[in-house]
Amino acid sequence: MVPVLGDAELIVGLASDAGGPDGHARIAPQRMGSIDSKPVRELVEEILEGGKHAFEMRRAKYSF
Repeated sequence: MVPVLGDAELIVGLASDAGGPDGHARIAPQRMGSIDSKPVRELVEEILEGGKHAFEMRRAKYSF
């Protein structure tokens, strides 16, 4: 688990896949952005924070 301790401006969700046509890895645009973006927030809730409950506790504590 990697905690997000504040209002991060840029979060990038990395995942391994077959890569792009040129053999380089790709990052899906919906997996990048600030914590205000719903897909990014859901990624943080699921992977980084240890679940939605843990994320909501931190959001209340840090007021973001």
